[in-house]
Amino acid sequence: MDEIAQREKSCTIDDLIRILWEPLKARGFEFSIEQKGKGIQFRCTKCAHHDLAREINGTDWMFYLKCASDPYIVEGFNPKIVFHRTKTLMQGHDCCDHYYEFQE
Repeated sequence: MDEIAQREKSCTIDDLIRILWEPLKARGFEFSIEQKGKGIQFRCTKCAHHDLAREINGTDWMFYLKCASDPYIVEGFNPKIVFHRTKTLMQGHDCCDHYYEFQE
């Protein structure tokens, strides 16, 4: 993600959404986006990675292979974007609740 960020003229939350999230719609991901406070709240209810992990009975280790890298992806894109998540589909929750906020 750091290489992508270096090629981009701008590394805002909107740019992160455009590069990271928008292409996922075509891959079967389902999510909602809501302005919340100073940031953007995502609620992902369908994830192709989670679907595959369930098929192979591997949600526990797929969490570490896929989901655990999310904070580092955001940091590599722009260290001024703060990332929070309290739930993931991989861990048995009803959604993944990604929250992004720009810190000046």
